[in-house]
Amino acid sequence: MAVTWKKLAYSEDVIEKTFLTAKGDLIAASGAGAPAVLGVGTNGQVLTADSVEAGGVKWADPSGDGDFMADGSVPMTGNLDFAGNQADDMVLQTVADSTARAGLTPTIGQVAWQTDELAAYICTVDS
Repeated sequence: MAVTWKKLAYSEDVIEKTFLTAKGDLIAASGAGAPAVLGVGTNGQVLTADSVEAGGVKWADPSGDGDFMADGSVPMTGNLDFAGNQADDMVLQTVADSTARAGLTPTIGQVAWQTDELAAYICTVDS
């Protein structure tokens, strides 16, 4: 049988399970060798670097600036400003037929691709 040695640690050298008290708690360093608990943020918040905070990070609402990937993994809210850039690989609202198109909640400027006619429609009145 092989011999196995394991190093034992003193309690002041480890982070015990009781350090974390709630679902979603994270451990962040407030300094060298100084762990701190960051409680979970609210739904939709993102983890943000902040040198003023004790643990160097905080939960914050998304700033809305920077690149945005509208890949369908999260619902997009608000406006998407292309700032004069071309929209590559854009997908329009797709509907099967005129009945499905009539079922859309209309918004002026909304574009729908109707597959049975292979035609695009744009909403010009949303009464």
